[in-house]
Amino acid sequence: MTFPDFSRGWGRFFHPLCQMSFKTTGLTGIRGIACLNVILYHLNQSRSITNLSPLDWSIYQFTESLAISVSFFFIIGGLYRSIPYWRSILLDEPIPETRRTIIDRFWRISPPYYAALIASFILALILGISGPDALVRLFSGLTFLSWIHPTTLFPVDISGPLWYISYDAMGTLTVMGIMLVLTKIPKRLIPVGIFGSALVLLGLHFLFIHLPFPQGSGVASVWFPFYNPFVF
Repeated sequence: MTFPDFSRGWGRFFHPLCQMSFKTTGLTGIRGIACLNVILYHLNQSRSITNLSPLDWSIYQFTESLAISVSFFFIIGGLYRSIPYWRSILLDEPIPETRRTIIDRFWRISPPYYAALIASFILALILGISGPDALVRLFSGLTFLSWIHPTTLFPVDISGPLWYISYDAMGTLTVMGIMLVLTKIPKRLIPVGIFGSALVLLGLHFLFIHLPFPQGSGVASVWFPFYNPFVF
């Protein structure tokens, strides 16, 4: 079985488009908007929905739909991290130093994340609202593994949005791992590699959601296990 040469035909057509579209300044702004939308969505959760005027009710319902921005944030983040590898594949630029990129990202994200995580943990202790598994959840958050179990989905009893960081960390490793593989295989096999990666991730997703996890409570009972790094 032979495969078309990725560098010819439609590959040549996309070559000049890649040079133009890989200017990523706008992606940061779009990610910022998605992040603000998620903040608005969470603030909207604290609003009372009783005795709202028709206009206020419409605004409330619209703001509730902003939850989809979480998915947009993941998608744009994955695209942003894959671009240096696509430049290597399509424009013959040097392959990014994946190890250095991961280390740089860790030191950029971890200090404020760890500060927020530990401060939230201590505040929950002071307020007396920490559950019996608080230390386990804190450890899962510190190691970016809070996605592996419904009881650890939210690593602390307050600051619920911190659940996102573990998913983002795993997503970063997944994207970079797949893209690194694509830079190593012949260009004519790139479409096969993309399709194969999608099948593997979908397979892991369906395996994960059928594991015998205990039933979570609250939001975790709705999100977990369907929210996982494989599907994101």
